[in-house]
Amino acid sequence: MAHGSVCEDLAAVGVVRVARIPSLSQLGQSKPLPRTVPRITVRDRAKARALARAVCGLPAMPHGVLSCPMNVGGGYQLVFIASGRTLHPVTVEATGCESVTGAGAAHTGAAPTRWVARTPGFWTTFAQLTGIRAPAHSP
Repeated sequence: MAHGSVCEDLAAVGVVRVARIPSLSQLGQSKPLPRTVPRITVRDRAKARALARAVCGLPAMPHGVLSCPMNVGGGYQLVFIASGRTLHPVTVEATGCESVTGAGAAHTGAAPTRWVARTPGFWTTFAQLTGIRAPAHSP
């Protein structure tokens, strides 16, 4: 069972599990997806904490009408572990508006949707900290 959010327990983060969420094109292929979603675990405390800081440092998504590229699905689910406790999962969309949900907020207790699209270095930082290359987002 998940307890707390990454931005509320930032200082205690020590591990992060990263799972790929398939895109619509991957779901529609004739070859079935593997039964288990490919995932990695980052056990380096400094890297896990740096990824948590990168997620928590993203700006809140603006309210109102947005014009975003087509959302074809795909992204990542990040499950941070802090002091042995599994925190609520964070979902990072890799297409569309590139929203981030589930991170919580360190100071307000609210859980705003965060926004990757206007943070150019996020995907590079993500790739460096996880070892996952995201060519669609890398310069």
